[in-house]
Amino acid sequence: MTQLPLSVGKLILDEDLSNISLYGLLDRKYGVQFATGQRSTEAGIASEATASLGCAVS
Repeated sequence: MTQLPLSVGKLILDEDLSNISLYGLLDRKYGVQFATGQRSTEAGIASEATASLGCAVS
């Protein structure tokens, strides 16, 4: 999940982000650069449907 200030979110509200990097767009088109970030990970128990996909975990 990405959380942005409302002022930045309003800039990209109508942008098609399906084939471009959010951060690249903000930098190139709007001159918005981020100095820091935070990443977090969350784990949980997979449903039977998800577990049946047989995805390898590394």
